[in-house]
Amino acid sequence: MASSNIRYGEGVTREIGMDLQNMGARNVCLMTDNNLSQLYPVEAVLESLVQNGVNYKVYDNVRVEPTDSSFKEAIAFAKKETFDVYVAVGGGSVIDTCKAANLYACHPDADFLDFVNVPIGKGKPITGALKPLIAVPTTAGTGSETTGVAIFDFKKLKAKTGIASRAIKPTLGIVDPLHTLHMPERVAANSGFDVLCHALESYTALPYNMRSPCPPNPIDRPAYQGSNPISDVWSRHALNVVAKYMKRAVNDAEDVKARSSMHLASVFAGIGFGNAGVHLCHGMSYPIAGNVKTYMAKGYNVDHPVVPHGLSVVLTSPAVFAFTASMCPERHLEAAEILGADVSNTKREDAGLLLADTLRQFLYDLKVEDGLSAVGYTKDDIPDLVRGTIPQRRAIVWSCQTVSQTQQERMQKIYVQSDGHFEVFTTVFSPQACRARTRYRPREAVKVVAAVNYRPQWPDELQLCQGDVIQVLYRDEPSWWFGRLQNGAEGYFPTACVTRLNQSDDHEPVNANPSSLWSSSKDAAPDAPCGCTSGRSTPKVPRHEKESLFRALGHEASSKSGSAHSSPSLLHRVLSKGHRRKIDAQGLGDVNCSINVAFEPD
Repeated sequence: MASSNIRYGEGVTREIGMDLQNMGARNVCLMTDNNLSQLYPVEAVLESLVQNGVNYKVYDNVRVEPTDSSFKEAIAFAKKETFDVYVAVGGGSVIDTCKAANLYACHPDADFLDFVNVPIGKGKPITGALKPLIAVPTTAGTGSETTGVAIFDFKKLKAKTGIASRAIKPTLGIVDPLHTLHMPERVAANSGFDVLCHALESYTALPYNMRSPCPPNPIDRPAYQGSNPISDVWSRHALNVVAKYMKRAVNDAEDVKARSSMHLASVFAGIGFGNAGVHLCHGMSYPIAGNVKTYMAKGYNVDHPVVPHGLSVVLTSPAVFAFTASMCPERHLEAAEILGADVSNTKREDAGLLLADTLRQFLYDLKVEDGLSAVGYTKDDIPDLVRGTIPQRRAIVWSCQTVSQTQQERMQKIYVQSDGHFEVFTTVFSPQACRARTRYRPREAVKVVAAVNYRPQWPDELQLCQGDVIQVLYRDEPSWWFGRLQNGAEGYFPTACVTRLNQSDDHEPVNANPSSLWSSSKDAAPDAPCGCTSGRSTPKVPRHEKESLFRALGHEASSKSGSAHSSPSLLHRVLSKGHRRKIDAQGLGDVNCSINVAFEPD
């Protein structure tokens, strides 16, 4: 196991000057990018250096999503001076570039490809000593402050590769959560996707004791060793933090608790994957980023097309984990449960399908781009993407998959399944996924205010108190919308119980015609003088048909009134979309949810 020393805390950046002084640093190389050079994180570092009398030079030409050319430019800068310590202030691009500059400045006679991973490079072991490197991460995603990995685009092959060795890991990582408050929403989202996949991939990677052959010499042992008991602890904990805080961190830049937690999750996942490794999501992301055409990512102030690393990684994740689950279904089920899925009645053989659906819903809620076509790729590009993936031999090996299909066929299938425009693809009957594909998201933020109290009786509904302000996220039905309260709680609420909140703070009723699907409940909630029922009304389905439906869904029908199903929201979602057909009394029968037919049950 290997990891950098980590120091964490708000404002801890002010100590970096003292650290350099304690190291006896006489000439420090500080690396960052053009954008960050004008922002608080770099300002805080420079202030600490000046206060402690540390001599430094700044290189601020790091490229977002670095290439072999941008690495070489930074290396040339490092070789011009005699630096005794390196400081990297930025995201993964900056930290990885600084690692490479330190490495090659300390090995001036080495060819650039000497230390680059095979098969693109020679993969030679690093035997010489490097200078100390202090990493100050400013995004909550890369984990590069903890790892011995530096990734770049190799332009000649239009694919990503990198250098992987414990020798290049930072000496110290200074993790200051105040630096993450400057991240735009999409940067926070894409950085978080990287944390998510670091945790998931390292936890489901090929176990360390299934590797072969054993390296003949310890120096040849790779940084990525497969899932193991220690990495598992870090990866699993990181996934729990992501599930709890990522949506909050993305939606509210001022939520210090959420952004601080995601910054720590990045460290946790970095320690996990830095020793266990990642697999197909990352391996397949490299050609997605390397072959970018015209896509310009939101929130990134760059002058060149770029698919951010975290986005390129997460786009294939549902299809990847549907594919890899057969080798370790228990871990895939555990991951799905951590992310909020109910796994109580899921069979082992459906583990990958459930995790894939859970990821789709998670990504939809975070407004991820809708597949590969959204970042500029077409079906004709898939052969090039496959060719760019095959050199990522390490990532393919760690995927826990040993099937008879050729690698090319395997990769092509996953790429095709990573975009609904290439092939309509659904993994399991998921009402949530069906609903997500047909939700209407308001173009502008719409807020409503609760006119009365409302007590929910269904698990996915909001409890409302008079005066509560709700942000409308989706308008699924005329009489039931989905929204978020100011405390972060999300769920459905009846439109009859709210009024619209205008900019002038005047209230006006929400005009919503009740859906003809629902019948009125006889029992109105005491807290709902507006006439709202105590939960969504029960569809008009004869009792014997309900029992057949419940049995088909794998649940016993309850004889108690008002709770005929252990998960009533499932029944509601199956039947809630308008224009449903008659339900077959013998089972699910012919259910039409007025959606893309590919998302009907198999």
